Amino acid sequence: MWQLIKYLFLVGLVALVCIELYFRSPLAPIIMKYDFHPQRFYSLAPNQPKVHEMLANFSVLSPPYRINADGFRGPEILKEEPTIALVGSSEVLGEGVQEEDTISAHLQRELEHSPVVTNLGVVGYGPEHHVLVVDWAMEQLALEALVVRVTVKQRYSYLREAAEFPAEKAKKERNLKIRQVSRSAPFLFVKAIHQFNSPLHSFQRYLKTFKPVDPLADQKIAAQAWEANGKTWQAILDTASNNAVPILFYVENGAGSRSENLLCKYLEQITRPPMSTVVEMGPSFFGLDDIPKTHLTAEFKRNYTLGFDPHGNSAQYKMLAKRIDQWWQGDRGSQCDP
Repeated sequence: MWQLIKYLFLVGLVALVCIELYFRSPLAPIIMKYDFHPQRFYSLAPNQPKVHEMLANFSVLSPPYRINADGFRGPEILKEEPTIALVGSSEVLGEGVQEEDTISAHLQRELEHSPVVTNLGVVGYGPEHHVLVVDWAMEQLALEALVVRVTVKQRYSYLREAAEFPAEKAKKERNLKIRQVSRSAPFLFVKAIHQFNSPLHSFQRYLKTFKPVDPLADQKIAAQAWEANGKTWQAILDTASNNAVPILFYVENGAGSRSENLLCKYLEQITRPPMSTVVEMGPSFFGLDDIPKTHLTAEFKRNYTLGFDPHGNSAQYKMLAKRIDQWWQGDRGSQCDP
């Protein structure tokens, strides 16, 4: 018995050494790093020329990302050039797609050379982060327009309390010291957490199928999102208005979520075209208006997401970019599905 235990221990030790050597070799992909940020709690570490992200429960390696000196994805930001800034989270960053397939890249091709399109999307950012990014953009860029992605999924997103910032800074410093000792240990630790949580999440989704359907669920979700973020979206709108910068809020809703539709209508109450606009990209926008409701989510996922991950694919982002270009060219009326 002890011989078997010793054998398994030695095999495990050799495996860990081999993994560590791989992570230190030039063949290993470099995982995208985050820094502590004194206002936004965290940000993408600047100057990462070729890094990757782990997707789908930390099981799929993303295409390479280029992070510029300002901590955003894409080429170096031309701060003196007239700019359209796209603000959002992972969907705006373009999680899981090549740089040329992001919304900002598609929009830049629609516009050709001017204005410059700048990608200010950061994974995990919510409205309270977005308002700070907008403030930064107002100070640093020659803004011609702002485009902000909104969704009911951000109703649980929040900026940490100031009292939590020192602990986060200490955590980042501690993680940096750990990486100096072992490059594989942080990866293996996070991978184990994701793999442990995956069946739990699947089981939770399974249990939801037994819960009675709440006919007011969509209204409640939209109301929660508005209660949590309405003042923040109003603050973003006010910042744009005070600086005479036109702003577009967009709601991607290809799967026909009633709660996303209701969120669009909440935003419609505070926007004032042509300077401030909200647009919903619903099933009809994606050519799915003839698909039965029971098959709509699956059809949208098949055609307009990565498939293995819920984030959008190049086809979705290209269509969103075309609609943003229409807004920029003069179609400034708000548009929410009935």
